[in-house]
Amino acid sequence: MWGGLMIILVVRPISVLVHELGHGLAALYVTTGKVTLYAGSYGDPRTSVHFTIGRLEFHLSYNMFLTGQGLCTVEDKGLSVRRQMFYVVMGPLASLFLGLAALDISLIPDFHGGAECLCFFLGLFGLLDFVVNIIPRRHPIKLHNGKVTHNDGQQLRILSRHRSMATVYSAAQEHYNAGRFAEAAPLFHTILRKEQRVPMLYRLGISAYLQAKDFDNVRALREEFAQRFELSADDLVNQAYVKIQEQDLQGAVADMSKALEMSPHQVMALNNRGFTYELLGEYDKALADLDRAIELDGKFAYAYNNRGLVKVRLGRMEEGLRDLRASFELDGKNEYMFRNLGIYHFEMGEFAEAVTQFEKAAAMEKDTPLNAEYLEKARAALVTV
Repeated sequence: MWGGLMIILVVRPISVLVHELGHGLAALYVTTGKVTLYAGSYGDPRTSVHFTIGRLEFHLSYNMFLTGQGLCTVEDKGLSVRRQMFYVVMGPLASLFLGLAALDISLIPDFHGGAECLCFFLGLFGLLDFVVNIIPRRHPIKLHNGKVTHNDGQQLRILSRHRSMATVYSAAQEHYNAGRFAEAAPLFHTILRKEQRVPMLYRLGISAYLQAKDFDNVRALREEFAQRFELSADDLVNQAYVKIQEQDLQGAVADMSKALEMSPHQVMALNNRGFTYELLGEYDKALADLDRAIELDGKFAYAYNNRGLVKVRLGRMEEGLRDLRASFELDGKNEYMFRNLGIYHFEMGEFAEAVTQFEKAAAMEKDTPLNAEYLEKARAALVTV
């Protein structure tokens, strides 16, 4: 048993590294810039062995013994579709070649027992990596830096299906990953006018329009999407978010409740339903959802922020302040946190500090709901004190 486990711990990183080398060597052939390989992570340079050979940079994570994660990135941008397809497909092909070659060697008569077992497992993992990576998966892979990509099969599917739109898609994804959602959204929409069979494109377009706060286009794409595909829990959460913006709070609660029936551990649905219950004044229900969200994800800043406000509404001021501070420690760039902290100080009669916090929220996002109204009240109260 222990011998088999040790063999697996040896062959797993070899299999991952061979796969990424397949990408990397092919990328060196079709590009002129630096190529970076990560084995054991999706782009995390920490806790890894780092070295460079020519244009090829390696980050070998200590996790490569336990995970099948890996990533190849290229410095050159604007590569042709054929070049992109070439270095994408070479990763799975390297795994396939490794698997077939290792299994073939393991079948040699009178081969040493330990080496035979090693080759067998190496071949098994090589073939497994080929199958897992070549079959397209619709759900995107979240990288260490917060950006997204797709598995090799899905990338090949996108490149082959949208060969004429590949340049547009690459630009859209680059804008999306850089947080330029207003630029990304219309590009995804352009692709959708020609290709309406890919749910992922709708989801990316809807997400980009949502984050750009272009709710008219969100509504239009959402309606098209609902006519063509079955909604997932994530889709329902996005739909509920739009309904919140439209002040259809009961409709939003219904969508998020349905999402939670489909996926009870959907933390964003719990957070957003708790947020909506707070808007409806149903604080006990809001608190139950937000407690559950934090139980599932103890580092979810938005849930702490929303729970802090609910506790302030319930008069549990010190508990509310602790939650708001916890939210700030986890994410100090959320305008709602400053607004809610302003509400806390306003309710405590600390109007000067309330004005400061409301102004911080306004500086980050001038249309933060209720912030302008509270800021006006706090300034008026400060004058009369």
